Amino acid sequence: MRLFITILFLGLLTSCGSNWSKEKNQVLLTDAKDNFEQLKTNQIDNIKYSDRIALGKKLYFEKKLSANGTLSCNSCHNLETYGVDNEPTSPGFDGTRGGRNSPTVYNASIHLAQFWDGRAADVEAQALGPLLNPIEHGLKDKKQTMQILSDAGYRPLFEKAFKGYKWPFTFKNIGKAIGAYEKTLMT
Repeated sequence: MRLFITILFLGLLTSCGSNWSKEKNQVLLTDAKDNFEQLKTNQIDNIKYSDRIALGKKLYFEKKLSANGTLSCNSCHNLETYGVDNEPTSPGFDGTRGGRNSPTVYNASIHLAQFWDGRAADVEAQALGPLLNPIEHGLKDKKQTMQILSDAGYRPLFEKAFKGYKWPFTFKNIGKAIGAYEKTLMT
């Protein structure tokens, strides 16, 4: 009787496994198609938005975008170390550690959501979060952020990157520019 139950149990596992594999493979194929379409869109956008990408790259490496001028996006998402800082949790502008480590920035634009908990829908929204986080970049507010960039001479770069916008020099456009650059970081 024990042998019969064992064989029956193994048979059920095997039959369930093959259906699950087919479903899983279909999901993976669909995801791969969606990711490929996103890659094609990114390549087209790279040509169309080259000034925005250049601004985004400059902002990505800008240490002035932290409370004490020591931290950039690249500090935690270091492109030379595969887009991460290789730390158990990432240190902020004053060395205080946050509750999580930094996920890689490579291929981030094709992720379903951003941050480990998915609280940002895209790389544009994600890029703005750390700037005003009191542990990460530690900037007080949007006004302070824009004043820092204005003082550093960024206004003409925004006007060029967001040509045709009524208000090119905005906090939201920081995220759009950094997001445009991050869309080029594909492996």
